[in-house]
Amino acid sequence: MGAPTSADWQDSMGQAEGVSLRTAALWLLAAGLGVFLVTLSLVSGHLRGQAATLQAELKPVQATLAKLNTPEPRLVQTMDALAQLEASTAKLNALKPTLLAGRVDWPAAIVAIGNYDPTQITLLSVTQKDREITVKGRAASDPAVATYARALEGSALFERVAIQSLKTVATPFAPLTVTPTATATPTPGPQDAYEPDDAQAKDIFLGQPQLHTFFPADDVDRVRFLAKAGRFYRVYTSDLAPGVDTLLSVKLGDLTYSNDDVKPGTLRSEVSFQVGGADAVALVEVQNRGSYGPEMSYRITAEEYIPTPPPQPTATPSPQPSATPTHTPQATPTATASATPSPTGSVTGTSDAGAAPWPRVPGLALSARAAGRATEAGAVEFVIVLTVRAGPQ
Repeated sequence: MGAPTSADWQDSMGQAEGVSLRTAALWLLAAGLGVFLVTLSLVSGHLRGQAATLQAELKPVQATLAKLNTPEPRLVQTMDALAQLEASTAKLNALKPTLLAGRVDWPAAIVAIGNYDPTQITLLSVTQKDREITVKGRAASDPAVATYARALEGSALFERVAIQSLKTVATPFAPLTVTPTATATPTPGPQDAYEPDDAQAKDIFLGQPQLHTFFPADDVDRVRFLAKAGRFYRVYTSDLAPGVDTLLSVKLGDLTYSNDDVKPGTLRSEVSFQVGGADAVALVEVQNRGSYGPEMSYRITAEEYIPTPPPQPTATPSPQPSATPTHTPQATPTATASATPSPTGSVTGTSDAGAAPWPRVPGLALSARAAGRATEAGAVEFVIVLTVRAGPQ
């Protein structure tokens, strides 16, 4: 084997230098990775510390939020009930316009229809379909019908008041009068059609009698009607069944009119009165001082009337020429309750002392002669069609 040449030596030195450079590069890379790992470890430890601190601070906040988001059971029930109430209120508010649009004041309409002069008008029938009422009757003259129609229009309870027909008949007009007769009274059922009326009074048409019974025991009947200012009214019982003894009282504001027997020899009752300066609701109470039972029947009637005016005084000349004529003034009657003192000592009311005996009441029909167009041949049959006003009153 020959000795190494200079070229071989140079190759060996170049290989050794290449190995040293690679080794140095590897050490530098390892040192850099070590520094990176140390730095990463330090950063990781710092982050874990901050995370632990944030977790500790977050726990109270989470507990507070849990309390706020989960209310107590009673509060939950209250909130549910409130939500249901709000939903129901919304439904009622939505229905309110519909309910108000269909509301009809039937009691007031009935009172207005029954507000007429029985000496001029008699109602034969009153029929109703939906909001339309048909009134048929007889009157003493055409103006009496017109006055009645104007009163209905003035009540503001009807959208339309139309006189559908007027027909003159040969039979003269006769006001409705109810007189006791000896005919048998029809026997009603166990209770009359107006019960219960012991506590709540039922409406009664003027001039239209109602059949009542005193059943069951201690039964008391009550009716009511609107009495107009300055007008005269009469309330009475009639057609008493054997065993019935009525005791009648009428309350008008602070006044009470009462009557047991209208006259000796009869058991029926009657009260007459004049209303003061304002309209008022007359409350009528009928008690029984006799027997009770389904056959113990009677009729109750309320009507308006015009008292007969007193005759005008006339001067009577004296036979002596020098004497002045003299006259005797007639006493002016005053409206009082036609009542006899009851055994229980009830107070009998009287009307206002200053009331005139025969007032000119606005809207009240005049007599056939004073109306100016009296139907001499007979009565007038009429038909009036009313449309009751609906909506808020």
